Amino acid sequence: MEYDCKVATVSMKNDAVLTEQAASKVITDAGYKVVSFKRGEPRKQTAFLFRLNELGPDERARLEDGLREDLEGADKVAVDSLGRATVIVSGDPAAAKEAVSASLKKRGVAAEGFETKTWPKLDATYVVAVSGMNGAVETRTVADALAGVAKVVAVHVYRDDGRATLWLKEPCDALEANVRAALTPAGFSVSRFELMAE
Repeated sequence: MEYDCKVATVSMKNDAVLTEQAASKVITDAGYKVVSFKRGEPRKQTAFLFRLNELGPDERARLEDGLREDLEGADKVAVDSLGRATVIVSGDPAAAKEAVSASLKKRGVAAEGFETKTWPKLDATYVVAVSGMNGAVETRTVADALAGVAKVVAVHVYRDDGRATLWLKEPCDALEANVRAALTPAGFSVSRFELMAE
């Protein structure tokens, strides 16, 4: 919950809905009076997805750092082994798109297939260590398998250290079992599964 003088903003998890009656009871019990109640839309973010030439680990890290530096409103930035990049920002999408393009140009990086999407606020990042992701074909197979797992919004795969990151709207207790179920038939195994602190 965030307070701004006399305004309380409440963000709900798991698509829960706060009714005016429930909010009024809590606020009244705390010794305050509800003057008005307005239900807003869930927080949204703008995601820019684009493809690059495949970069080595150090080049990817420098590009990610540069994008974060140039885009003060960037919530998440990822460039994976397949050359797939995702930049997620809050705020004005048009200004952010211009800033992403300018940052790439400044670094001499050409992007293809530039897409803009509206996503929910992503509050969970999982890291999965995947055994057997040795070449481009295996890396693509892992990415495709993980992209089909329920609740996963974005997948980034890193062949050099055998891991994948999964971005979700919220933590999911069933995710590990679903990830294992998606990868095992494709011949891959999970050696580590971890929810990262946001």
